[in-house]
Amino acid sequence: RGGLSNNPAVVATVGKGVVIGEMSLVNDQPHTMSVVAIEETHVAVISKQEFKRRFDEMDPIMKGVLKIIVERFCLVTEQSAKQEEVNWHDWNKVN
Repeated sequence: RGGLSNNPAVVATVGKGVVIGEMSLVNDQPHTMSVVAIEETHVAVISKQEFKRRFDEMDPIMKGVLKIIVERFCLVTEQSAKQEEVNWHDWNKVN
């Protein structure tokens, strides 16, 4: 958030046709990651206003389902980031 960290990490390498930044448009939250192109890249940009206009035209049920999917994905991602690594050797002793 707010630029590159002091310890950047590669989370994914993507190619042609990939959509980036869509979740923050759906859930109106800040981006959780930054993107860096490693070669010459051509992009198509859609403004937040244009996305909102198209989103608002969606079938209300499908729009609600999409919002739920994004919220759940964000929740699971957040929870998995908070989990500590399991020491299976010690876990087996307890269980």
